[in-house]
Amino acid sequence: MKKRITALFISIVMTAVLFQAAVFSASADSFSLGDVDLNSSIDSCDALLTMRASVALAELDTNQMILADVNLDNVVNTSDSLAILQKAIGIGSFEAVVSIDFSSKRSSLSTNISSYEDEIVRLCNEARKANGLSPLEKDDSLFGVSDIRAAELKYTCNHIRPDGNLWSSVLGDSGISFLTCGENVAGGFDNPQDVFDAWMASEGHRSNILNPEYTSIGVGYCFIEDSRYGHYWEQIFIKQSQQLEDEQASVDELLSLINAERSKNGLPALATDLSATAVADIRADDISADFSTNRPGGGAWSDLLDEYDVSYTAASQLICKGQQNGREVFDYYMTKYRKEGALPKFLDGSKGYTRIGIGHNFVEDDDYAHYWTLILVK
Repeated sequence: MKKRITALFISIVMTAVLFQAAVFSASADSFSLGDVDLNSSIDSCDALLTMRASVALAELDTNQMILADVNLDNVVNTSDSLAILQKAIGIGSFEAVVSIDFSSKRSSLSTNISSYEDEIVRLCNEARKANGLSPLEKDDSLFGVSDIRAAELKYTCNHIRPDGNLWSSVLGDSGISFLTCGENVAGGFDNPQDVFDAWMASEGHRSNILNPEYTSIGVGYCFIEDSRYGHYWEQIFIKQSQQLEDEQASVDELLSLINAERSKNGLPALATDLSATAVADIRADDISADFSTNRPGGGAWSDLLDEYDVSYTAASQLICKGQQNGREVFDYYMTKYRKEGALPKFLDGSKGYTRIGIGHNFVEDDDYAHYWTLILVK
């Protein structure tokens, strides 16, 4: 069956970078929260710098990140920028001083990196299970690119790569296909539980972890001595594009389900018509480009019946998209028509249909991926 490769469809959840804001009281200098540019005043420049950092247009060092986090939720985002601006113009307030030991040393690791990464996967799936979601599958290729991204965070601890490209370019560079994707990054946390807790406490990061669309995960971690954050964490989530492993088996399954239901309704089985199947294949390809009952350009779909010498006195077409196998197609039509108080066309005995053609088209990197057409003829 004819296949079409379409442009990459990416749905990316861009979330703020998390960091570890450790607070110390001994041997510490005092700095004012909100004074991000360290000029001893809180003004609109601090708000702008915080806003730019929250959308990865500016990079703050560890000290500035701590001072920008005025609501103390371990995330620098637009809420902090707004709070700083309100403070600057005198209509808001927050705790003015925090004691921070900027000379504190980051500890080195003795734990195996893979055990840290596996623990993040376990924690994610534990949280998904608690929320009634399917577990994420560990994907070796995603772990590989996650390690690349974790190392890159030393240079730009945000969603932009050191070369200036969006983070998701690492997937294309590695030949990984997907329907949707998301990324969580963090710096400074020295163990899986702490970084996971921080991610879950942040709405954007939590929504990635609990996104029901995602099917696979990769985790990256690295420790770089004397770097800005020391510890760097990466999560990559994707919804895989799933091609039918055995297309003909799925088509046969759909026909079997239809004929079993017809038998329950006292109707004879539909026979496969090769010419109608050829038409269905063409229409499945058509609708992946233009999901319409007509042909691309506006021609009637039924013109194909004459073109492919399909003999008929009555004919109907059914189209759908997104169903990954024959069972899902069958269930879709049974549910759809029942809600409308009617029977699917393949159960309409008044039409006298005797033959069927089933077409399927898989489009890689497409939002729906699977397109189906059923042609019923008498």
